[in-house]
Amino acid sequence: MVANGSLWFSYGALLGNPTIMLPNVTAIVMGSAYCATFVKYRSPQASIAPHAAISGGLIAATVGATQLLPTADALNAIGWTACGVCVGMFGGPLASIRSVLRDRSAASLPLGFTLFSIANTSVWLAYGLLVLHDPFIWGPNVLGLAALAAQLGLIVRFGSGPAAGAAAGAAVAAKLK
Repeated sequence: MVANGSLWFSYGALLGNPTIMLPNVTAIVMGSAYCATFVKYRSPQASIAPHAAISGGLIAATVGATQLLPTADALNAIGWTACGVCVGMFGGPLASIRSVLRDRSAASLPLGFTLFSIANTSVWLAYGLLVLHDPFIWGPNVLGLAALAAQLGLIVRFGSGPAAGAAAGAAVAAKLK
C-alpha cells in the first residue's frame, strides 16, 4: 500500500494533479501504520526484508525516474509500474482462492476490504475514464474491479465466516452418507 500510494502520488505530482496526489497521501500514511502494526505483532519467523526491499526499491526508482527522466518518460515508467502494483494489491486476497474452494469458506477474504475496494476502484475508474481519459488511471481499476467482483462472488457463494465452511462441509458429508 505504501509503494502503491507513493507511485500514484508521484504520478499525480508529475501531472500537476492534486486530485491524484492527495488521496494517495492517505495510502502512504495508512500503509505505513499497517506495516508498523505487522512488524510489532509478527511471528519471529515472518521476515519483512523482501517486502521492505521491494517497496523501498520501487520508491527509490520512482524518485529517480521523477528526477532523472524527461516528464513524459517518467510518467510512462511510473504509470506502468503503478498499474502493476495496483492490480497486484487488489488481487492479493485471491491468493487464498485454493483454500476458499477447498474449505468452502471465504473467511480468508475480508468483506469490508472487498466492499470498500469496490467503491474505491469504481470512483477511480470513473475519474480516469470520464474526466482524465487516462488509461493509467482507469486500466488497473478495470482489472481491480474484476478481481474484487470475483472475491465478492466467493464471499456470497461460500459466506465469510468460519461456520460457513463447516456448514458446507457438514452438508457435503451428509450427502455422502
